Amino acid sequence: MEVLNLVPVDPAAAPVAIVLTSFPGLLVRAGRTSSTPIPSCGCDACDETLDDGAVVLADHVEGIVTCGFTERVVRNRGWWHELHDPGPHGSSSGRTLLHGVRVSELRILLPGPGISWAPWTHRAPVRP
Repeated sequence: MEVLNLVPVDPAAAPVAIVLTSFPGLLVRAGRTSSTPIPSCGCDACDETLDDGAVVLADHVEGIVTCGFTERVVRNRGWWHELHDPGPHGSSSGRTLLHGVRVSELRILLPGPGISWAPWTHRAPVRP
């Protein structure tokens, strides 16, 4: 397993790790708890192409870098892990119902209202 770690200058912005896996192919980790597989499924019926994956990867990382995102744990008829991505091409949100020890783990990683990650700051160009 190979990992490419991208670390922003500003600690208020989310770090990103791109992990090369045997299946589904890539895993994009961001912030403390966000994890996005590319392709999203990998089965033959979904028919996701390499080009599709490249677009998803570019859009996902661009959203994290240019817009930031929010991750939190909330209680609403059970415990939920929520992610909100304002994204450069429109916002998206998702939530997953949590069970057992995972509730405690994520509440430690995402205390209180959770974490709103800032967009990455621009670095000055390097001059030769």
